[in-house]
Amino acid sequence: MFNSSVINMGAMSPKQDLPVSRAVLVALGIEIVLLIAGSVAIANAKSNPAPVADQSVELSFEDPQPKKIEKIEPKPQPKPVIQPVIKHHIATPMKTVAPQPVPAPAPIRPIPVVNTPVAVPVVAPPPPPPPPTVNNEAAEKEASFAAQLKAAIITARIYPAAARMMGTHGKTKLGFTFLDGVSSQIHIIKSSGSTMFDQAAIQAVTAAPVPPIPESLKGKRVNYEVEVVF
Repeated sequence: MFNSSVINMGAMSPKQDLPVSRAVLVALGIEIVLLIAGSVAIANAKSNPAPVADQSVELSFEDPQPKKIEKIEPKPQPKPVIQPVIKHHIATPMKTVAPQPVPAPAPIRPIPVVNTPVAVPVVAPPPPPPPPTVNNEAAEKEASFAAQLKAAIITARIYPAAARMMGTHGKTKLGFTFLDGVSSQIHIIKSSGSTMFDQAAIQAVTAAPVPPIPESLKGKRVNYEVEVVF
């Protein structure tokens, strides 16, 4: 800018007025002073930078307090008032009914009792039992043999001498089995109370002679009882 001004000044013609040139020079001087002052201010600013104030920012991390939610309770609704229904009863006049005559009870007639005979069933008597198939003759022979055998035992008894001397008496009842002329399984049914009489009765059964055996008893086992009196 300075050079252009100089050039312009050199190029100016001598015919221009002197006051104009002075104004130009004054303007150029002011401009130069401003340029120098600006450059000096810039240099000072670069060499001495302005201190920057420390700025501290405090951050607070606080939990936000929850807002209390107020419960809005519903207002109780008024209960509807139920008006009672009043029924109007219309009184009806009572009708008078004339009492009806009660008929007299009919006389009770006695019922005749008829005794009817009751038929009793007739029960026929049971038929008579069939006759025994056993031969009567054989039965008679067996009974006769039993009597003869018992008589032979009584005859064969021997009175104990000691009992005879003492004058004692007794009665013994015996039982035995007879088979083909042999008496076995002799046992005392009722004792006489004396061992002497009981032993003498057993000996009489074994020592008695055997009468003739009927045909119906041969090979047949028969039980007998005999009472020996001393």
